[in-house]
Amino acid sequence: ANRQSWVFLHFTSPRSKRMTAVSSGASPDATFHIDEVEGDDPAAGGTAGRVAAAAPPPRSGVGWVASSLSAAYFYASLTATAVPGLLLRQLGVTKNFLHWNTIEDWLILGALMVHSTYMGRGNHLEKLRKQLEARPSSSPREMGLVVSCLTPEENNGFGMTHSIVEFVTPNLWEAAFPGVRVLQLPLVDRQATVAGTNESVHTDALFHVVDTMHECRRAGKVCYVHCKAGKGRSWMIVMCYLVTYGGMSYPLAERLVAERRQQVSPSSSQRARVMEFAEAFLGRAR
Repeated sequence: ANRQSWVFLHFTSPRSKRMTAVSSGASPDATFHIDEVEGDDPAAGGTAGRVAAAAPPPRSGVGWVASSLSAAYFYASLTATAVPGLLLRQLGVTKNFLHWNTIEDWLILGALMVHSTYMGRGNHLEKLRKQLEARPSSSPREMGLVVSCLTPEENNGFGMTHSIVEFVTPNLWEAAFPGVRVLQLPLVDRQATVAGTNESVHTDALFHVVDTMHECRRAGKVCYVHCKAGKGRSWMIVMCYLVTYGGMSYPLAERLVAERRQQVSPSSSQRARVMEFAEAFLGRAR
């Protein structure tokens, strides 16, 4: 009775399906699902596209310590990414170490958005909205999809968001961009595994994500893919699209992303998962 779902993220879909985001051998207490149900009324349970995780058993003292260490790592690594980038830009060392970067005109790779404002920084949704509005009519200007690779605890700032900083949550995305679809695939930082498990993200889950991204592209809309810093997990998702629907070779896609967003730093497991998925995509096409 004390269990609570970690996250429910929504997007509109005419279909109804369920697929596990991890392999079938994962623990039932840690299995993530991508659910799509027809309708768009959250109060009626009909808002489509909910990614949910069964919460683990109540935390022990060890679990509390682990969570505290995770929170410390989250904020330390986020600061280590943001501060150097800001300083480098102000010193004129680089102009491209930004919170988000455009990979293709419809595809943006970036970090977790900040909703609060401090010394002129933050308020990212409004800044992104103005950027899109300023685009020429020949480029996509409507936000259509957000793909988040954060764990629920990360997206909530480990419960400290309002005392430290307020991050952008799905409801804020939806308020800023009415009709936007928000899809979350909770992955472990620096890895290609699903949060709460030791399992690599399932190929079916990756198919679902890149298929949804391709629908967004074909609709002439913009897709924003992010994790915490926009360096590893979200890199993997963007690469999975580019080497499949994007029609690029792995070296070409990797070079393109590195040129557009120089701070990317994927792990060996994330690189390997992209290559594996490219092979799986070719197999599906046969």
